[in-house]
Amino acid sequence: MQPPSAPEPPKTPEEARPPAVIAWLRTQLEDAEAFNRSVAHDLKGALLSIRGFAELAQGELTKGRPERTMEHLTKLGRSCQRVEQIVHDLLHIACLRDGWNDMKDLDLTQLSLQIAQEKLREVGSASEVRVEPNMPHVYASHICTWQCLSNLIQNALKYGPAKGGLIHITATETAEGLRLWVKDNGPGIPEETREKIFEPGYRQPSTMPHKGHGLGLAIVKRAAERMGAKAGVESTPGEGSAFWIQFRSEQKAA
Repeated sequence: MQPPSAPEPPKTPEEARPPAVIAWLRTQLEDAEAFNRSVAHDLKGALLSIRGFAELAQGELTKGRPERTMEHLTKLGRSCQRVEQIVHDLLHIACLRDGWNDMKDLDLTQLSLQIAQEKLREVGSASEVRVEPNMPHVYASHICTWQCLSNLIQNALKYGPAKGGLIHITATETAEGLRLWVKDNGPGIPEETREKIFEPGYRQPSTMPHKGHGLGLAIVKRAAERMGAKAGVESTPGEGSAFWIQFRSEQKAA
């Protein structure tokens, strides 16, 4: 009579998971690591600039050159603003992971006008923003919708042409529900990068003077998904881009 075989050791958590889940988790981990490296690089660069401009300002001050001192302090202030924006966006991503319960009736026309006016002042852009009057209302998260519009309008202002920039915010009915558009006449986005631009930390290879840290569109995607909507883009290189937020049909307010 053969002795009873020893019981098999319990499977590790990784072995217990289906291969597809393991592959997905590994992809998520790799994306998170790439994102962390990108943000760390941006923060390190900005902090080095702050230290460098502070040292230059101190040197000019000791030499009795107040105008040169102010030039360096102005540049130092811009680097501080960059750090502040990165931290601000990171906090929004963290909050979007937790979610909110602030669903309400939203007037898309009034909300778009309010955000557009704020962003025009903030960016200091000479672009024109046209908001379609009397757009339908939606029943959605105020904070998530605000984040979507805020980042899309800011991107359109930053990456649009220096002169003659035009942004059009409108809404259309689709088979899925109401679709909110933010259209610009900027440089456009190549087809091969249109899905990647919504990934945290991704930045398009570009010679454009405005370089972000790759968080704005990631916030848009996460905010849209948090309230049950979708985000996407249509674009023609050289002609402009049309970003959209697709609300579900039941989200259209009566």
